[in-house]
Amino acid sequence: MSNIIKILESKQNLLKVTYRGEFGYFFPSTNLVQNNTKIKSFIDAKTELLEQLKINNIMTVPIEFDIDNELFVIQLINYNFKELGVFSINNLGKIKEITDY
Repeated sequence: MSNIIKILESKQNLLKVTYRGEFGYFFPSTNLVQNNTKIKSFIDAKTELLEQLKINNIMTVPIEFDIDNELFVIQLINYNFKELGVFSINNLGKIKEITDY
């Protein structure tokens, strides 16, 4: 069983999360992995994802963070509310589309 931080709500630059049955809050800029990696926070993951996919003018929705594998999972939605996909990005910046989320 992997350790997953589920993002329940993203509101006013604050993430409401649940982990092991407990609720909490943290900022999207909070470092969740080691300091010597490329991607440390949801802000870093979002920036890298948009740069590598060369997409502009979309909404990003943080979904979860896998602690064991250090994976940030983010959903991309355009402004017509059409989902562009769910992507995972690891702490080194490698992106993978999740087709069965």
